[in-house]
Amino acid sequence: MIREGRYNKIMTIMEKRINSVSERVAKEFKNTRPFDKELVDNKQRLYEYDQIPEEQKQFGRQNFPDEYAMYEEDIEKIRRRYNA
Repeated sequence: MIREGRYNKIMTIMEKRINSVSERVAKEFKNTRPFDKELVDNKQRLYEYDQIPEEQKQFGRQNFPDEYAMYEEDIEKIRRRYNA
């Protein structure tokens, strides 16, 4: 049988070790972009938006109004930036 307090001491030591490792990992990968993320050129985004059929745009507006409104705002900002 484990003596009283021994379990708490072991758990405290394990917790410190886990926190230490997680801090080192977080520090190492702090400014690293996830491997599956690629930046898409703004001109490419405009081109792809212009290629979306009107039916799909209407579907997005009806079924995802908040998300699609934010997406359209982003596209309009990009369009103004390139047309200005």
